Amino acid sequence: MTDTPQDAVTPQDADAPREADTAQDADAPQEADTDQVAGVAADPAWPAWLREIDALLAVHSQFVLSGNVHDRYRLPSSQTPLADSIADAVLAGLRGAGFQALLVHDVVDGYRVVSDDHEAAWADVHALTGQDLRSAPADDLGRLAEVINALAVGEGPRIGLVLDY
Repeated sequence: MTDTPQDAVTPQDADAPREADTAQDADAPQEADTDQVAGVAADPAWPAWLREIDALLAVHSQFVLSGNVHDRYRLPSSQTPLADSIADAVLAGLRGAGFQALLVHDVVDGYRVVSDDHEAAWADVHALTGQDLRSAPADDLGRLAEVINALAVGEGPRIGLVLDY
Protein backbone atom coordinates (compact mmCIF):
# COMPACT_ATOMS: atom_id res chain seq x y z
CA MET A 1 0.00 0.00 0.00
CA THR A 2 1.43 3.39 -0.93
CA ASP A 3 0.55 6.80 0.39
CA THR A 4 -0.37 9.52 -2.10
CA PRO A 5 0.98 12.95 -1.17
CA GLN A 6 -1.76 15.54 -0.80
CA ASP A 7 -0.29 17.70 -3.56
CA ALA A 8 0.07 14.80 -6.01
CA VAL A 9 -1.58 15.15 -9.40
CA THR A 10 -4.17 12.47 -10.00
CA PRO A 11 -5.11 11.28 -13.51
CA GLN A 12 -8.43 13.16 -13.54
CA ASP A 13 -6.82 16.54 -12.80
CA ALA A 14 -3.53 16.06 -14.66
CA ASP A 15 -4.55 18.45 -17.45
CA ALA A 16 -6.11 21.06 -15.18
CA PRO A 17 -3.93 24.12 -14.57
CA ARG A 18 -2.76 24.67 -11.03
CA GLU A 19 -3.16 28.05 -9.32
CA ALA A 20 0.56 28.73 -9.65
CA ASP A 21 0.37 28.00 -13.40
CA THR A 22 -2.48 30.43 -14.01
CA ALA A 23 -0.88 33.23 -12.01
CA GLN A 24 2.30 33.40 -14.13
CA ASP A 25 3.13 36.59 -15.96
CA ALA A 26 3.04 36.08 -19.72
CA ASP A 27 6.44 37.80 -20.06
CA ALA A 28 8.09 35.74 -17.31
CA PRO A 29 10.64 33.14 -18.45
CA GLN A 30 9.09 29.71 -18.69
CA GLU A 31 10.59 26.65 -17.04
CA ALA A 32 12.11 24.02 -19.29
CA ASP A 33 9.84 21.24 -20.48
CA THR A 34 10.36 18.23 -18.22
CA ASP A 35 10.38 15.93 -21.27
CA GLN A 36 13.56 17.63 -22.48
CA VAL A 37 15.97 16.74 -19.68
CA ALA A 38 19.43 18.08 -20.43
CA GLY A 39 22.72 16.44 -19.64
CA VAL A 40 23.82 12.91 -18.96
CA ALA A 41 20.36 11.61 -18.01
CA ALA A 42 19.03 12.22 -21.54
CA ASP A 43 22.06 10.92 -23.43
CA PRO A 44 21.93 7.16 -24.09
CA ALA A 45 25.67 7.14 -24.89
CA TRP A 46 26.44 7.46 -21.15
CA PRO A 47 26.41 4.33 -18.95
CA ALA A 48 22.95 3.60 -17.54
CA TRP A 49 24.13 3.85 -13.92
CA LEU A 50 25.52 7.36 -14.52
CA ARG A 51 22.33 8.44 -16.29
CA GLU A 52 20.35 7.22 -13.29
CA ILE A 53 22.52 9.16 -10.83
CA ASP A 54 22.18 12.32 -12.92
CA ALA A 55 18.41 11.91 -13.21
CA LEU A 56 17.88 11.23 -9.51
CA LEU A 57 20.35 13.72 -8.08
CA ALA A 58 17.64 16.28 -7.38
CA VAL A 59 15.75 13.88 -5.09
CA HIS A 60 18.50 11.64 -3.71
CA SER A 61 21.76 12.99 -2.40
CA GLN A 62 23.45 9.67 -1.63
CA PHE A 63 24.04 6.68 -3.86
CA VAL A 64 25.55 3.29 -3.15
CA LEU A 65 27.52 1.90 -6.06
CA SER A 66 28.56 -1.73 -5.90
CA GLY A 67 29.82 -4.35 -8.27
CA ASN A 68 32.59 -3.56 -10.72
CA VAL A 69 33.63 -0.37 -8.98
CA HIS A 70 37.32 -0.79 -9.80
CA ASP A 71 36.83 -1.06 -13.54
CA ARG A 72 37.68 1.53 -16.17
CA TYR A 73 34.75 3.24 -17.88
CA ARG A 74 34.47 4.40 -21.48
CA LEU A 75 32.53 7.67 -21.54
CA PRO A 76 31.19 9.93 -24.32
CA SER A 77 33.07 12.88 -22.85
CA SER A 78 35.82 14.82 -24.55
CA GLN A 79 37.29 15.67 -21.12
CA THR A 80 37.24 12.09 -19.82
CA PRO A 81 36.86 9.61 -22.70
CA LEU A 82 38.23 6.76 -20.59
CA ALA A 83 37.76 7.07 -16.84
CA ASP A 84 40.40 5.22 -14.86
CA SER A 85 38.22 4.99 -11.75
CA ILE A 86 34.63 5.15 -10.69
CA ALA A 87 35.33 8.56 -9.12
CA ASP A 88 36.57 9.90 -12.48
CA ALA A 89 33.42 8.55 -14.16
CA VAL A 90 31.10 10.00 -11.52
CA LEU A 91 32.75 13.42 -11.73
CA ALA A 92 32.52 13.40 -15.54
CA GLY A 93 28.82 12.59 -15.25
CA LEU A 94 28.13 15.22 -12.59
CA ARG A 95 29.97 18.16 -14.12
CA GLY A 96 26.75 19.25 -15.83
CA ALA A 97 25.08 19.38 -12.40
CA GLY A 98 27.71 21.84 -11.19
CA PHE A 99 30.11 19.51 -9.40
CA GLN A 100 33.68 20.73 -9.65
CA ALA A 101 35.42 17.99 -7.71
CA LEU A 102 35.03 14.83 -5.69
CA LEU A 103 36.66 14.19 -2.34
CA VAL A 104 37.48 10.50 -2.03
CA HIS A 105 38.12 8.80 1.30
CA ASP A 106 39.31 5.28 1.87
CA VAL A 107 40.47 3.72 5.14
CA VAL A 108 43.91 2.83 3.78
CA ASP A 109 45.05 5.91 1.86
CA GLY A 110 42.94 8.64 3.47
CA TYR A 111 41.68 11.56 1.41
CA ARG A 112 42.33 12.56 -2.19
CA VAL A 113 40.59 14.84 -4.65
CA VAL A 114 39.43 14.08 -8.17
CA SER A 115 39.37 17.26 -10.21
CA ASP A 116 40.85 18.96 -13.23
CA ASP A 117 42.55 21.41 -10.84
CA HIS A 118 43.75 19.60 -7.73
CA GLU A 119 45.08 22.68 -5.93
CA ALA A 120 41.82 24.59 -6.41
CA ALA A 121 39.84 21.53 -5.30
CA TRP A 122 41.93 21.17 -2.14
CA ALA A 123 41.40 24.89 -1.43
CA ASP A 124 37.62 24.43 -1.87
CA VAL A 125 37.64 21.39 0.43
CA HIS A 126 39.55 23.38 3.04
CA ALA A 127 37.12 26.30 2.73
CA LEU A 128 34.11 24.00 3.21
CA THR A 129 35.50 21.80 5.97
CA GLY A 130 37.91 24.14 7.72
CA GLN A 131 40.46 21.32 7.64
CA ASP A 132 43.52 20.41 5.60
CA LEU A 133 42.71 16.79 4.83
CA ARG A 134 45.76 16.00 2.68
CA SER A 135 47.62 14.41 5.59
CA ALA A 136 44.67 13.58 7.84
CA PRO A 137 44.72 10.10 9.37
CA ALA A 138 42.74 7.67 7.22
CA ASP A 139 41.15 5.88 10.18
CA ASP A 140 39.78 8.97 11.97
CA LEU A 141 36.04 8.31 11.65
CA GLY A 142 35.15 11.29 13.84
CA ARG A 143 36.86 13.58 11.34
CA LEU A 144 35.12 11.77 8.48
CA ALA A 145 31.74 12.47 10.13
CA GLU A 146 32.68 16.18 10.34
CA VAL A 147 33.69 16.18 6.66
CA ILE A 148 30.44 14.52 5.61
CA ASN A 149 28.45 17.12 7.53
CA ALA A 150 30.48 20.04 6.17
CA LEU A 151 30.10 18.92 2.56
CA ALA A 152 26.38 18.20 2.99
CA VAL A 153 25.42 21.55 4.49
CA GLY A 154 28.24 23.82 3.36
CA GLU A 155 27.77 26.83 1.14
CA GLY A 156 30.14 27.08 -1.77
CA PRO A 157 31.31 24.94 -4.63
CA ARG A 158 29.61 21.59 -5.14
CA ILE A 159 31.99 18.85 -4.09
CA GLY A 160 30.85 15.25 -4.01
CA LEU A 161 32.12 12.72 -1.51
CA VAL A 162 33.06 9.14 -2.35
CA LEU A 163 33.58 6.67 0.47
CA ASP A 164 35.63 3.84 -1.01
CA TYR A 165 35.26 0.78 1.20
